[in-house]
Amino acid sequence: LCFDSGAFSSGRLWHFEPKAFIEHFRKCSWLSEPDFVRTVRKTVKNESTLREEGRLTEKNVIEYLNQKKEKSSGATIRPSEMRKSLALVMRTFGVNSTMRLAHFLSQIYCETGRVSECEEKGKDSYFDKYEPEFDSKHNNKNELAKKLGNNQVGDGIKFKGRGIIQLTGRANYKIYGEYKGDATKFISSASAENLISSSYYCCDAGGFYWIQKQRMKVENKKLVNWGALSIHYWADQGTTYAEVKAVTKCVNGGSTGLDGIRWPCFEHAFYALNDSVSANDNVKFLS
Repeated sequence: LCFDSGAFSSGRLWHFEPKAFIEHFRKCSWLSEPDFVRTVRKTVKNESTLREEGRLTEKNVIEYLNQKKEKSSGATIRPSEMRKSLALVMRTFGVNSTMRLAHFLSQIYCETGRVSECEEKGKDSYFDKYEPEFDSKHNNKNELAKKLGNNQVGDGIKFKGRGIIQLTGRANYKIYGEYKGDATKFISSASAENLISSSYYCCDAGGFYWIQKQRMKVENKKLVNWGALSIHYWADQGTTYAEVKAVTKCVNGGSTGLDGIRWPCFEHAFYALNDSVSANDNVKFLS
């Protein structure tokens, strides 16, 4: 590769190593539709038996990334144009390296059923676990509801998990609203639905959660910060099972889906995004 440094035919040329161009352009973290499709694992593993199940095709995933999905009631459970919003949000929130991309995508693929649905599943009664329970002094006895900031009757289902990393609870909806300029922006029943009806908010809320999450630990009987602010801190630590488990802790609070979905999806996505020529058993491309 070369170009003339001055007037044409001057005889002075600049020469470039072709690999340098490849190295430079690989820094672009923007994923096209085919790129996204390559990062999605064909199957996931049953958490109990670790048998492969839930086979998807390229056609399925392209539909998930672009088309809206509704319940029989007409309520949205996956907005349209997810692919574009995901790409924009990853750029906005600094998901800009192969490791970060693989960690981020494997987590959202677990949270959303590989982008098939972006709302927490369950009958209305399922969300009673998030409902506040008050004693005679109006103290909230439900510790989970208290942790989520749910303090009014109906908050359980109203602030159910929505988005690519399912934002849950009045407190988290309020914090995200504050980030967008208005603490009440997602507090009404209608506005809370924006986290599932709009692909932008559906993805942006997940990106916001990712970068504002601070992991905590108990030290000398006190809760103290563990690591730096943002899940990026944990994603940047590496690509082993231990690192994926640490990222899962930040997203899920436990290890739900770690062995069956998050870890296999991470290994698949990381292989799809990097230059490795040696694939292990967790790499399973769509067909």
